Amino acid sequence: MVILLLKELVEKSERRLVAPLAGYPGLKLTGFTAEKCLKNAEAHVETISALTRELKPDIAFPLMDLTVEAEAVGVQVSYRGFEAPTIVKHLKISSLDQVKSLKVPDPEKDGRLPAFLRTAELMTEKVDAPLKGFYLLGPFTLAGQLVGITNLLRIVRKNPGLTTGLIEFSNEVPKE
Repeated sequence: MVILLLKELVEKSERRLVAPLAGYPGLKLTGFTAEKCLKNAEAHVETISALTRELKPDIAFPLMDLTVEAEAVGVQVSYRGFEAPTIVKHLKISSLDQVKSLKVPDPEKDGRLPAFLRTAELMTEKVDAPLKGFYLLGPFTLAGQLVGITNLLRIVRKNPGLTTGLIEFSNEVPKE
């Protein structure tokens, strides 16, 4: 259904559609830090609304955060002003048993996931754009965020069973 709506919008448009991924530069419009927006749905939506008023995009997106799911699983994240958060401590996983002991986060309770769910709800109500989009990490990207990309590449090369376990776990996270 969403794909059809987007397809229809593209087909009916007489011009190239605009969907800027400008969330972090947009923080300057409200003065909120990335941390404030990524932990507070109201501030997040206020920032996206300001950005939407300024740029008038065809599709509005929240700030892209490649750490939110991984943080909810247990990695440590650092925030720096108006920049995207970064992972400062990955999980130390070297066995399939360690993967099996990981808990799939509850999006209504764990980490910043509840704030992101609320941001999505508020964006549908308050952001003035024809379409609103959102992000979810794919399983390989999330696995890399959990253990570190370099470490994941070593695991891929040396331990296919652990690779499969990490990808299977990571594939369950967005399903919850």
